[in-house]
Amino acid sequence: GIGRFDGLQQSTNSLGRPVTALPVPDRSFATIRGSPRLGRSQRVGNEGAGRVVGAGSGAAAQALKGKLVAAMGMGGSYSQHVVCKVDECLEHLEGTTAEEAASSFVNPLTALGMVKTMHAEGHTGIVHTAAASQLGQMLVRICQADGIPLVNVVRRSEQATLLKSIGAKYVVNTSS
Repeated sequence: GIGRFDGLQQSTNSLGRPVTALPVPDRSFATIRGSPRLGRSQRVGNEGAGRVVGAGSGAAAQALKGKLVAAMGMGGSYSQHVVCKVDECLEHLEGTTAEEAASSFVNPLTALGMVKTMHAEGHTGIVHTAAASQLGQMLVRICQADGIPLVNVVRRSEQATLLKSIGAKYVVNTSS
């Protein structure tokens, strides 16, 4: 399970890593600002990435020591250091930056889930608002690869230009 880091106890299959990059979605600010837990300590952040600097004694944990990993679901990824389970980590290739690895779970899984839901509900295409977001750009690439019609809805011309530059076929700019 979850242990403590920096000289404190970790379990056999846990890793200690500094969080060197993480995505900061708007919902995290809402958690920080508008929480009914205001004035009480809370762990914020769903995913992040960093190099493993401490590891439990298990072979899987030891194999990741010094490697760049991304993790989610441990809560508190806005902390300076976190301890997480080996099976909750995704090792990244050498040359990948922590910034690139930081969004390895939430947006990619959301985009894939949108496509899976489309198929499960018998739809033949997707309409996506806020389409110039990181999630939207991932969805453009997935839909291109899978031949799925995607209508991208944006609010500014520069967002439309961005999506068209990555190959989006249908872009609706609500400001024009």
